[in-house]
Amino acid sequence: IDDAIISRFEKIEIPLPEGEVLRDIVKNYLGSEFEQEYELFYGLSGRDISQLGKQWKEGVLSNKKELIQSITKRRLTGLEPVQPEINFSNVCGYSKQKELVKKLFDKNINKIVVFGKPKVGKTFFIEAIAGEFGLTMIKNLPENKERLFGIADKVILYSKNSLPQDLEKFPNLAVAIEFDEIQQEHLNYLLMLGFVDIKLEIDEETVREYVKNKFGIALSEDKIKKLVGKSFLYIENKMKILIEG
Repeated sequence: IDDAIISRFEKIEIPLPEGEVLRDIVKNYLGSEFEQEYELFYGLSGRDISQLGKQWKEGVLSNKKELIQSITKRRLTGLEPVQPEINFSNVCGYSKQKELVKKLFDKNINKIVVFGKPKVGKTFFIEAIAGEFGLTMIKNLPENKERLFGIADKVILYSKNSLPQDLEKFPNLAVAIEFDEIQQEHLNYLLMLGFVDIKLEIDEETVREYVKNKFGIALSEDKIKKLVGKSFLYIENKMKILIEG
């Protein structure tokens, strides 16, 4: 709609329910048994709560555990959640980087920017981080931080070659961003927000473990050194040539 037309209207923002309003909505749709636990529904819309109430009364959600799981799913709606199936044990090499991430997370430093050449395993490494710490990967941020109430410590925002908008609004959220190349101004911005930069570059240890695990071959140190600094795709192609003679 044209801005001139919009300017003629009074804008009224309707926030998500909270406080007494939220408690009344929860009581109305789910009954008095949840009246004192209304904060479980913080960050959800009235429609969300009404639909949960319908499922509860119809027996689709048969116990409190299932109700909470359903609440979590609704909080993740639209955020493209991904449950990782790997952890650090699946990552060949990169022992220094893995150890650094563990130390950071132990200190509650959970924002990292991973960079390196294409095909060095950046996405795989980030997925392994999520799996290592039992986090669900999300690709989008919600419009308001209340949407992540109760699950902010269970998710990690993932982004590839782009800076997510409004990161400042989510200071406690775990974030992992990967770049093939990153401009210094973007890196400075991320460092200002508390990010730690981690470079992935295939070294001798990584080559050795990758070739042994994937191909069952122990390469000579001379051959390993020739593959240092290359990509996993390059190493794979070279190994196929070697195996095929």
